[in-house]
Amino acid sequence: KCVDVAADDTGVNAAAVQLWDCQSYAEDQHWTHNPDGSLGTIGRCLDINGNGTANGTQVELWDCNGVGGQKWVQQADGSLLNPQSGRCLDSPGGATGNGTRLQIYDCNGSAAQKFAVNGGAPVAGPGGKCVDVAADDTGVN
Repeated sequence: KCVDVAADDTGVNAAAVQLWDCQSYAEDQHWTHNPDGSLGTIGRCLDINGNGTANGTQVELWDCNGVGGQKWVQQADGSLLNPQSGRCLDSPGGATGNGTRLQIYDCNGSAAQKFAVNGGAPVAGPGGKCVDVAADDTGVN
């Protein structure tokens, strides 16, 4: 699966970020690791809701603004660590179904936390799914 923006690919603030079947044409599945440590797609960044740090806090798409909740460091084990929270991007309970909302959770090295960032290509996650923005591909407000 891939990391995907939920819905129609417009990329509005607070759009859900989920797992979805990888699609080479889906702009909202193509993520770039930016020089400031953020992950961006369709003009916005992967963001922790409310700049939160607690286990289970969901991630979303938001205007890139440099806050700690938008910094992600690829670890040697394949996980994506958010240094501010000390937690990793995670698929709850190891779920791999389309539409699974992503969250942060204590880093544990499990398959639920393996995400491959490939410089502008889809970010592959658990179950071979992609990270996707719910309902989105155009990146407008």
